[in-house]
Amino acid sequence: MKTLNPNRNDLKKIAATRVPELLYQSEYSFVGLIDLNHHTISRCRLDAKSGEDFLTSTDSYERICELMKRLHISPADYDYFDSHNPLTKVKHALDTQGDYSYTLHHIKNDKELIVRYNFVYFDKEQQLVLSTIQDISYLAYQDFLTGDLNRIGFYHIVSNIIKNDPHTDKFSLLFIDFKEFKALNEILGFEGGDAFLHHFHNELRNCFLHPIAAARLTSDHFVCLIERKYLDYEQLTKLLKQSFTYHDKNILIFAKCGIYHIHDRHVSVNGMCDRAHLACQHIENEYLQPYAIYDLKMKEIYMAQSQIRRNIGQALENNELQVYYQPIFSAATDKIVGAEALIRWIHPEKGMISPDVFIPTLEKNGHISVLDKFVSDMISLFLHRRHDAGKKVVPISMNISRMDFYDPDMLSALVDEFSNDEFLCSHKMLELTESAYISINNLDLHPLRKIQNQNVRILLDDFGSGFSSFSTITDYDFNILKLDMEFVRSIGKNPKIEAVLHTIISMAHELGIKVIAEGAETNEQVNFLKSVNCDFIQGYYYSKPVPQDVFEKMLDEL
Repeated sequence: MKTLNPNRNDLKKIAATRVPELLYQSEYSFVGLIDLNHHTISRCRLDAKSGEDFLTSTDSYERICELMKRLHISPADYDYFDSHNPLTKVKHALDTQGDYSYTLHHIKNDKELIVRYNFVYFDKEQQLVLSTIQDISYLAYQDFLTGDLNRIGFYHIVSNIIKNDPHTDKFSLLFIDFKEFKALNEILGFEGGDAFLHHFHNELRNCFLHPIAAARLTSDHFVCLIERKYLDYEQLTKLLKQSFTYHDKNILIFAKCGIYHIHDRHVSVNGMCDRAHLACQHIENEYLQPYAIYDLKMKEIYMAQSQIRRNIGQALENNELQVYYQPIFSAATDKIVGAEALIRWIHPEKGMISPDVFIPTLEKNGHISVLDKFVSDMISLFLHRRHDAGKKVVPISMNISRMDFYDPDMLSALVDEFSNDEFLCSHKMLELTESAYISINNLDLHPLRKIQNQNVRILLDDFGSGFSSFSTITDYDFNILKLDMEFVRSIGKNPKIEAVLHTIISMAHELGIKVIAEGAETNEQVNFLKSVNCDFIQGYYYSKPVPQDVFEKMLDEL
């Protein structure tokens, strides 16, 4: 039968024979045996050759904790340390969970370490607990995939570098983001994707930039701290174009890079990464120039976009968002035959906010469907009110964002509305830009086809804006084609464009598609469009977008 309160000699024998077995292949800065009955702790010496030397000093558990706190714990962590150490808490955790551990920071030789305190029953019957302290800094700071720094490690290392170097402005921070990395995973599989990330990290670590610190922040996002003197933009462009072979498959993958030149040492490393990331997001064409340098204007734009995201709900509640209508005219009669609904934000303090500012922001952040649903509801109310009053109505088109196809509620609402309202089917039209159609043509277009089967007309907007392919209008049965206004503006300036316009209109008619020309501003443009049998014309020559009450007066005069 075992002794319930072992004496010192018993503990020496126990420690010498059993502790090394339990701690096999582990490295600890402290190992001790806690006697819960007597609130004592005896330190174990792991390099001892005999049992007599294996167990060294024994002292009060509470006194050792106070000494540990004073020597190694930051004052900011005192409360955390005190709350996790009481033996009553240790015992309760061991009895209910089987083990107990927590992690905090140690300060040793002016260096900050991340350590883990572990407690496990060594002999439950005799109430002996094995306690260890292990330095896990390398685990906390290490990325499992690359073996180099992770986000926490990068922030910690770079923070110390910036803090201790008086010449902060010699450093730059780079944020690298790969384009369409998900596609690479689909082609090579996740193992291939991981292999590429490991490959690129090695490329980054050994390149012309001579990174002082480098890390994979998340997924395919990398950061590195460099000395600015090594920044070569021509070489950087080459680095951001990676050719990678995996299992006989060769992939060319492009990245973009945001650059933040460090000036203010008081900006946190997290803030520096955010600024470099912001610069990365402002790159318009990563194939022509795959890098951008952060400036204050980017921050202003970001703040404006953030304000838009925060205020859009309030703007809807306060009726700051209004639907304007730009009439569409018959080329044959010069009379209004329809209109395009356009959203306008009239801010009580800032006045008219351009759609070019808030629509891309809402599309980017997935909130555009809220706006599109609002426009859709306003059009329906407007058409029904005039129809019920026996007034003149014309078909109204609304723009559908590509993001709406990722919102099943938005599409379902449109399908349900048209399924239950024959009047709207003939008076409400949907516009889809060519670029949006191309970006979503691999999605399920069944809702769009179901709507079109209700005799709702579908318009292809901005045809000729740079994405054009004649296959676009042969792959899908669009009812109306809207020519991009840049085409129209070239009338009278570029005979080749005029010939192309003539050809497009003739081809559309052969396919049974009507054509609207956008952006007509001059008599010369209108006369040419009429001469090549364009069906409808829209532009400032006839009318700019107008508020609903003005548009109603225009309809009442027909």
